Amino acid sequence: MPVIAEGVEFTHVAREWRLKWCADSDKASLSAVQKILDSKIAAVKAVPGVTSVQRVVCGGCLDYKVVTCLDAGSFGAWEAAAFAPEADFLSEVKAVAGVALVETQTYTLEQMERRTKQAEGDVTTPTSREAVVVQGAGCRAQGVGRRAQGAGCGWAPASFHPGSGGGATLFGGETLRTK
Repeated sequence: MPVIAEGVEFTHVAREWRLKWCADSDKASLSAVQKILDSKIAAVKAVPGVTSVQRVVCGGCLDYKVVTCLDAGSFGAWEAAAFAPEADFLSEVKAVAGVALVETQTYTLEQMERRTKQAEGDVTTPTSREAVVVQGAGCRAQGVGRRAQGAGCGWAPASFHPGSGGGATLFGGETLRTK
C-alpha cells in the first residue's frame, strides 16, 4: 500500500475534471456540459481499474466536477494514456459559451469510515440516515456562512426535519429525504 507520510496510506487515486458554468439562458452551459459528459461516460467507466465516477454540481458556486477514482495500481496506465477521454472532454467543454476555469487535478481518494463511540465502549458505524444528517449539518453551517458572503452553496440545507424520518429542505424549497 503506497504511503504519503506516516499514517497517510492510500489504495485509490482520483482524477478530477472541473469547471465553472453560467446560470444565463436557463443554465444552458450546464445542460451542454452534461450532454458532453453523457457522451464520454461509457469510455470513462471502461478504463481498467475504475472504481467509481462521480459528478458534483453546485448551483450556488456554479461548480461542475467529474471525479474518476481508480485503484492505485491501475492509475499509472491511465496516466500513460493521457487520461483518455480527458482531452476530448476538456476541449469540448471549453467551447461551450458560459464555461470558464476548466482545470484538472490528481489526488488520492479514500473512503474513511466514521466511527462513533456508543455506551459501554461499543463502536458502531452510523446508519446512512445519521451520516446524511451529520454531513448535512456541516454543509448547512458552511452554506449559510458562504451565502452571507455572497458566494452561496446552492445545495446546502436550509433546515432539517429529524423528527419526520429525516430529510432536509434545500435552498430553493426542494426537499431531500434520507430514507
